[in-house]
Amino acid sequence: MDFILEGNFEEAMNVYNSLFKQDPTINKGNLNRLGYNFLNESNTKMTKDIFKVNMTLYPDCFNVFDRYAESCMKTGKTDLEILNYNKSLSLNPENNNATEMLKGLQKSK
Repeated sequence: MDFILEGNFEEAMNVYNSLFKQDPTINKGNLNRLGYNFLNESNTKMTKDIFKVNMTLYPDCFNVFDRYAESCMKTGKTDLEILNYNKSLSLNPENNNATEMLKGLQKSK
């Protein structure tokens, strides 16, 4: 966590990968909550870094891509938002949030 707070995403990723190898039960929900805490504080860089760690640890989890897309929306990164909502939807075609967000993005173009 300290590396993320210091803005050092690469070191944070190394630490989390090492922890994940030791304990694959590291909870993606905890990382999502932490990311949302920073999002609520308008710390979007920290939010995106935490969600990126989550996407790397859980590449088959639709929810982590959905959350990252949400952080992209907050920073105006529409292309990344669309890309990640599509990835989330490809992992879970029943993801109504991604479907609705993509519909809204298509309407705004």
